[in-house]
Amino acid sequence: MKITAVETLRLKRHGTLIWLGLHTDEGVIGLGESWFGAAAIEADIHDRLAPVLLGQDPSRIEHLNRKMLTYVGFRVLEPKYVLCRPQTLHYGI
Repeated sequence: MKITAVETLRLKRHGTLIWLGLHTDEGVIGLGESWFGAAAIEADIHDRLAPVLLGQDPSRIEHLNRKMLTYVGFRVLEPKYVLCRPQTLHYGI
């Protein structure tokens, strides 16, 4: 399984919320969310994190965590989560 797309969704009605979808080549979609700094998070996801994640195996959580460490400066402790931003956890696919 490989990550094929990184998608964000923001609604005007809830301007401080952002949702993240990680799509895979097997049709599985992982979902994450955050609630503060949505514009900055969205820019960071698309500008810096998406290129790191695309083409990667989402089951290699620790590997992805290490690859993103230089970008977000924070490492999640629970192995069942992939960290997208310090306040945004993406539940393992």
